This record gives sequence, structure tokens and C-alpha cells, in this order.
Amino acid sequence: MELPQEQPVNLWTHEPPLAHGNAPEDIPTITAYYPAEWRKNKKAVVILPGGAY
Repeated sequence: MELPQEQPVNLWTHEPPLAHGNAPEDIPTITAYYPAEWRKNKKAVVILPGGAY
């Protein structure tokens, strides 16, 4: 099974609420990081650091 590439996804389709600008660091995104090898154990780790939003 071929895994998708790591690619950031914007959390808002339009301007994010309380955004300070339009620079890439002002736009909140989420990125999925896949393992080097696909395993069928169906486990995941979700890391949600705090931030300015």
C-alpha cells in the first residue's frame, strides 16, 4: 500500500478567525505524518500543542 505524502491542510477554507495576517505562519494547518512502513495495528498518536489560536 502506498502512503500519501505529508502535506499540510488548512483548518479553515477562508480567512481564519482572529488571524493576524496572511503570511504562512498566520494560517493554522494540520499535517498527517505516516509511518515509514504501513502496519495494520490501527493505532495512532495525536499531538495537539498549544498555540496562539
